[in-house]
Amino acid sequence: MKQTFNATQPYTVIHTDVTQVRLSNQHWAYISVMTDEATKKVLAVQISVHPDKQLIMKTADQLCANFPTGTKSINHTDQGWHYQQKDY
Repeated sequence: MKQTFNATQPYTVIHTDVTQVRLSNQHWAYISVMTDEATKKVLAVQISVHPDKQLIMKTADQLCANFPTGTKSINHTDQGWHYQQKDY
C-alpha cells in the first residue's frame, strides 16, 4: 500500500489497532477495532482488560463472521506484537 490510504471499494482495505484507555476506577481497558478504509465503518470491535492474543483473535473472528463471502482484502496493522502471532 506504500502508506497510501485511499481505497474506495468497501472491504478491500481493513485497518486494525489496539487502544489502551484508563477507566474511571484507574484500571486499564483495551479496545481492539477493525475499520473499513473506504467507508470508515467499524466492522469489528472487542474490549478486554488484557491486551492479549485472545482479544485480537476475537476481533478477527467477529470480522470474519460478518465479512461478505468471496471478498479479498488487505489487513493493515501497525505490525505490533499482537499482529505477529502465528495464529493471526
